Amino acid sequence: MEKFTRCSEDAFDRNRLIKVVVKPERIVGFVDPHLPWVLLGYQAVDLDYHPISYPQIDLPVRRDMRIYHYFCKNKKWFIEKVDRGMADNLRKMIIDYFEYCDRNELENKKAAEIWKNIIKPEKTEGQQN
Repeated sequence: MEKFTRCSEDAFDRNRLIKVVVKPERIVGFVDPHLPWVLLGYQAVDLDYHPISYPQIDLPVRRDMRIYHYFCKNKKWFIEKVDRGMADNLRKMIIDYFEYCDRNELENKKAAEIWKNIIKPEKTEGQQN
């Protein structure tokens, strides 16, 4: 987690992709990795309670909650990811996409600080790391 401290500015278009928190019992599946298909009678909403029907939205006005999505660690990691292919698509990503998404304009250590303060369960006798 300590390696993920730089990010793009809010205005970067890839920040508009939905990052979802769901109740699994209320979704049928996913339209794509960024958009849940919810059961009849329920609705996906953004932080401002606006309905979501497309996987890319305007940034919410409300800023007290944020889910950060880190595209990749570095170019080597990206190339390995490209070689595996995409989970939702048979096409492979190209290196130009890495260059486009490799944004690090801002430093943000919130996730690393939170991670550092998470209480880890104690090891029981005989348990290894």
